[in-house]
Amino acid sequence: MSRLPLLAALLAAVALMLVSPPLQAEAAVSSACVVATGDANACSTTIIMGHRCRDWGTDNAHTNENTVAALRYVAENSPGAGCEIDIWRLHDGGIVVQHDPTWTRTIDPATMVGVSPNVVDATSAQVARMRTKGGQPVPTLQQMIVASGQNHVPLLIETKNYTVDPSWVTFARQQGVTAWWYHSPSPAHACWTVMLDRIRPTGAVVGMKGTRSCDYLSPAQVRQQGTFLVTNVQTWTKAQVQTYRNLGVMLSPYLVQPEGLANIVSKGARMVIVPDTAVAAAWFGR
Repeated sequence: MSRLPLLAALLAAVALMLVSPPLQAEAAVSSACVVATGDANACSTTIIMGHRCRDWGTDNAHTNENTVAALRYVAENSPGAGCEIDIWRLHDGGIVVQHDPTWTRTIDPATMVGVSPNVVDATSAQVARMRTKGGQPVPTLQQMIVASGQNHVPLLIETKNYTVDPSWVTFARQQGVTAWWYHSPSPAHACWTVMLDRIRPTGAVVGMKGTRSCDYLSPAQVRQQGTFLVTNVQTWTKAQVQTYRNLGVMLSPYLVQPEGLANIVSKGARMVIVPDTAVAAAWFGR
């Protein structure tokens, strides 16, 4: 009878010896982010967004951008990261995901015979026949939101020429999608993000993109338009970033290369828009 407790203790000790080394090793290894910044909380909570949602698993990362395939790549290679995408309103009212005002850079010319190179002149039927130079369909906003919900990939959505309808906010919520909406203001509208006005009453998370022509806006004026600012903060001071944070504005620097991550995280930026989410996720230790 007395041997049973002893045997149980020995088995427990062996199990602990087998499990402990990996756990200790894991704890001993700090991420590059923690080493560089000393801020474990920032390293674990900073939001990562893939610029134009590119698929770096192919040789056509720049021509497979803003596609469902690229979104799935982000989901598989950097779980928890999101996709920054761009939307346009077509000639017939359809909403598609595309960055440039023309199709030339990303679309296979063989799939757009007879179609205007200008995005705003195309119809939904024409876009449905198009393929990227990497062979992927051009998604509608609806298709991208559905894929986002299925793959648990948050979306940062820049509207280019479309006053966003509140129904899109509702649809994203129904799909279980975390979505941020933003727009680049212009002096023509007193540097106000007019294309987001219809969704403000819905409680959607909205923000703006900093532009050179609207640099005169104060932090308080930026806060009036939303709760985040997509901009370049590499040259900002930590105090400048903190001024926005005190007002409830999250700074989101874009096109941040791996070597610049320590700089902006140390200054207090808590959303980063990066070329490759997998590279950034590894740096953050995720």
